[in-house]
Amino acid sequence: MIATGSSSAPPRLEALENIDCLTNRDIFSLERLPATFIVLGGGPIAVEMAQAFNRLGSRVLLVQRSGQILSREDADMADTVMAAMADEGVKFFLNTTVTDARQEGDEKIITVVSGDGRTMELRGDAVLLAQGRTGNLTGLGLESLGMERTGGFLAVDNRMRTSLHHIYAPGDINGRFQFTHAAGYEGGIVVANAIFHLPRKADYTWMPWCTYTDPELASIGMNEKSAAKAGIEVRVWREDFQANDRAVTEARTRAVSSWFWTAEKGSSGCR
Repeated sequence: MIATGSSSAPPRLEALENIDCLTNRDIFSLERLPATFIVLGGGPIAVEMAQAFNRLGSRVLLVQRSGQILSREDADMADTVMAAMADEGVKFFLNTTVTDARQEGDEKIITVVSGDGRTMELRGDAVLLAQGRTGNLTGLGLESLGMERTGGFLAVDNRMRTSLHHIYAPGDINGRFQFTHAAGYEGGIVVANAIFHLPRKADYTWMPWCTYTDPELASIGMNEKSAAKAGIEVRVWREDFQANDRAVTEARTRAVSSWFWTAEKGSSGCR
């Protein structure tokens, strides 16, 4: 069994290797709050750290290559989180590509090009590199085995078997769901198959996850984006919190929930 986890993906731009970038592993070792904090990426780690450092007092600039943060989520939910963060002062640069990077003393200078072709220089005291994850495969001697990969991860079937069926790869190393609870679940699949020889398969129908921003964005099961990708028609019931007594008394009326139904399975997801 290979369960070596994942690490922050290396920089997509070679120039970023020439500056001191933080990752999710070493960001908590900072001894001084950066005056200006540049975040490269728009996934859960990026947005959670962006909001946290903004609330601690940093000026935060978040650069995202696509037009939406939290790309796994439906656009309306991701936009709700982004609007809340923007109201607090986080500045977003969407559809923006990093083209160069350099360091002058302690100052990091990131050159970016916006979707409309404008070139800008963003200057900050710290840069968080949060542009995805990659499996920890180095130093394992896997090159000679010819194991199939999916991007930077090991490819597995629903029994957690790699292309060499006697080798299993649960958890972050397969790149499916990079959550602790998902790794534990997949580990159980391995035990069932490898130890007890039961043909148990992973079923992610009701896999839950949460992004710990404020407001939090929690999901379980199917959403509109995953339904469309699978070619499944869903009905959506959306409920805003403006008329919710508890939300009103706590001044948290920005919240929203959605429920999803399919003709075949009925209730299929919630966010």
